[in-house]
Amino acid sequence: MPTKAEKLKLRVGKENDKRIKYSEFEKSLMKDLYNKGWSIRSIAREIGCSRRLVQFTLFPERLARVLELRKERHYVSTKEKHREYMRRYRKHLNELWFNNINDS
Repeated sequence: MPTKAEKLKLRVGKENDKRIKYSEFEKSLMKDLYNKGWSIRSIAREIGCSRRLVQFTLFPERLARVLELRKERHYVSTKEKHREYMRRYRKHLNELWFNNINDS
C-alpha cells in the first residue's frame, strides 16, 4: 500500500539525497595520497569512505570488470533485498514529508 509521501509524489532533491557524493577534489586527493605511498585502507579512513570506493576511483578498470562480471552472471537483486530497500526508501520519504509539514 502506498504511503502518504508516495501519493503526494514528494521528490527527494539533491539536498535530501542520502547517498554521499565525492567531489573531484576528494577524488584527486585519493590519487595524490596513493601516489605518495599511502595504502588504500589508510586513504579510505582519511577520506571517510569504503576501500572499494577508493579502489574504483584509483583503478576504474576494476569497476568496469566488476560490472562486466555482473552482466555475465545475470546478477539480479533478490526480492527480499528489494523489499528492504523499498522499506528504507519509504521510511525516508515519510520522514521528509513529516519534516515538511512541521516546517510549514
